[in-house]
Amino acid sequence: MRLTYFGHACFGIQTSGYRLVLDPFSSEIGYSPLNTKADLICISHENPKWHSYVEGVDGDWTLYNALENVGQTWDFDGISLESFPVFEDWPDNGEPVGPNAMFKITNENLRILHMGDVGHTLGNDYIEALGDIDIVLAPIGGPPTIELADLKSFLEELNPSLVIPMHYMVEGLQMTLEPLDSFLIIWDGPIERATKSEFDLKMDDLPTKTTLKLLPPLRL
Repeated sequence: MRLTYFGHACFGIQTSGYRLVLDPFSSEIGYSPLNTKADLICISHENPKWHSYVEGVDGDWTLYNALENVGQTWDFDGISLESFPVFEDWPDNGEPVGPNAMFKITNENLRILHMGDVGHTLGNDYIEALGDIDIVLAPIGGPPTIELADLKSFLEELNPSLVIPMHYMVEGLQMTLEPLDSFLIIWDGPIERATKSEFDLKMDDLPTKTTLKLLPPLRL
């Protein structure tokens, strides 16, 4: 399996002969055009500018909308997908807003969680529902997504092998987020800085202690 970080919340996965693209963005947000192909596009929710710009992905692809498939296990020729409902904001004394979904991809004995646009704490009910996770694609830019301290607590409970940052401030981005360094300051575990935007994933190569792996965005 090969994982590529395009930028913002968008990743590419090559597995079992298929190409997946997760949460594709429009170049309007400040990144370069994706210029990639897919067999399967996975989106956390409909947000054409930031998370679901499928028009920018070439190929005869199938679309998986995680929010529309909550509570179901979805199969794409042996690639398993499950989704978990979350919100962009869930005030302590208010109604949740901005429904979207985290989604779990399982293939080649690897379990990857894309956290979508989650903007609230994630308690034990989520930990239990998610089950074992090997790699987390985590929004580390703070509000409007999850607070950094809450994200850190969630990751400590979930205990994946790898955490790959996404959804953070870069030069030219058309929204205000915390930069990568804001999360690095509070991170207690190992940090691996990659020089390339993609790497090969194998179960036998995963670290035993949760490691933050930093991938430079390919389309910056």
